[in-house]
Amino acid sequence: MRTRLRDVPPAGRHTALEWTKRRWRCRNPGSARRTFTESVPQIPPRHRITARARAAIGAAVADGARTVIQAARDFEVSWPVAQAAFATRAAAVLPTGTPPVEHLGIDEIRRGKRASAASRQTAPTPGRSPRTVGTSASPTCPAEPDCSGRSKDAPRRPFQPGSRRKAPSGGRE
Repeated sequence: MRTRLRDVPPAGRHTALEWTKRRWRCRNPGSARRTFTESVPQIPPRHRITARARAAIGAAVADGARTVIQAARDFEVSWPVAQAAFATRAAAVLPTGTPPVEHLGIDEIRRGKRASAASRQTAPTPGRSPRTVGTSASPTCPAEPDCSGRSKDAPRRPFQPGSRRKAPSGGRE
């Protein structure tokens, strides 16, 4: 059985590497595998790329500041092969556990407004208690009002030309 392999190009030149493997038959009738081929540690079974080439591809992405697709093109392999080589390299270098968080920062922006503006009190409206900017519910109203101060259960006014509300589309409101 002939296998074409990929290895690190010597001196930057593309070379064709071909390996003629012997196929072996298992004489044990209870074995699940009837036949198998030769293998060496540098080329595991069912692999077409040497371990040295995989390590070089992973190092090119991790240490050589190349993207996965650039390394795949340089070594003439597919993107999934180059990505798997990089993931293997990264798993060997990165720590296994994430350290616990000591300090957690909170962004100072809330819905487009600075945090100091969002926490200011508004001037009290006659008949209502003061409320904080950004809250939609009034503590004195049993039905939760929407942003216009009208109860959700209150009927909507019909559209009038010149008002700020949009005209209903398709006869529905």
